[in-house]
Amino acid sequence: QVGFSFSPRTAEWLCENPEPALAELLGRLTPDLVRLPIYWDAVEPSRGAFDFSSTDRMLEVVRRYDTTHRARPAHVVLEIGMRNMGYPELYVPTWLPEYETIQALAGNAEYVQYLDLSVTRYRRDRLLNSWQLENEPLDNVPTSAGTQVDIRGDQLQDEKDALVGLDPVHPVVITTYNSATLDLDMKALSPSNPADSPDGPQPAGHPLQALQLGDALGMDLYVVTGNTSLDDATARVRTDWKKAALTYWSAQAHAVNKPLWITEMQGAPWPGETNFTPDDLLYSARLYRGSAAGVILLWGVESWLTSPGWMAAGIEARRIVGS
Repeated sequence: QVGFSFSPRTAEWLCENPEPALAELLGRLTPDLVRLPIYWDAVEPSRGAFDFSSTDRMLEVVRRYDTTHRARPAHVVLEIGMRNMGYPELYVPTWLPEYETIQALAGNAEYVQYLDLSVTRYRRDRLLNSWQLENEPLDNVPTSAGTQVDIRGDQLQDEKDALVGLDPVHPVVITTYNSATLDLDMKALSPSNPADSPDGPQPAGHPLQALQLGDALGMDLYVVTGNTSLDDATARVRTDWKKAALTYWSAQAHAVNKPLWITEMQGAPWPGETNFTPDDLLYSARLYRGSAAGVILLWGVESWLTSPGWMAAGIEARRIVGS
């Protein structure tokens, strides 16, 4: 299944009206799946007053699209959690009192209520394919929150158990990223060696833990980010490295009867950078097409709306990975 992630906030940041933007992307990319966020601060703008209209509007856009694509309708992956789609990574209401750590916030009764109400509202929606619980929750990533934003594995398990208790039907994907190379992933799985130098490339991400916790392992595959140097390896070489890791982790997932998803396939340059091109996107599409991923979701599609070149490359990439 092929599709894309869509953030209404990213669309707004790019001066696009979210609903027409999503409708245009649906029409041009004809997805099987669309990943949509349920931001906590959006649906509970004031304490105890929930308003899911922002999510409802996005779902209605998908519903209208499906009325004209009955042979192959689109379904949705709904992403819930304080860790959610896009920078600044952490989405908590402004009315929330100061908190010291994410770990403390994870047990907050008001946070649990947001999760529960989100699941009960949409668990029977015919558009729903699956849930994504938190976004890269095991990974501590840069954010404007000024605190560590990784969630402990036991807390994430508690969240998943509660979700499954409310909706035992739809699978739950847990996402993460991986190291630049498979060798570094293997290093992370090996006992530490005191002689290992802290200098140079280091392991990153938590693919093994995400695989253990989720019903599906979601891999976020970025070839180049804001701090990636291309002096030692081009974007294409780095894509080759990602394909090798993808082959390994898909085998690990299938060994325990779980699917592997590419939940974020880089489809645009890192914001403010020019180190990823439409040709790099097409190269990635050709390489990942032969992977064992059961789902591939393109990332960065909102920016294609103002670039005919990127849109053309994106449409072709969608065709390639879906062929």
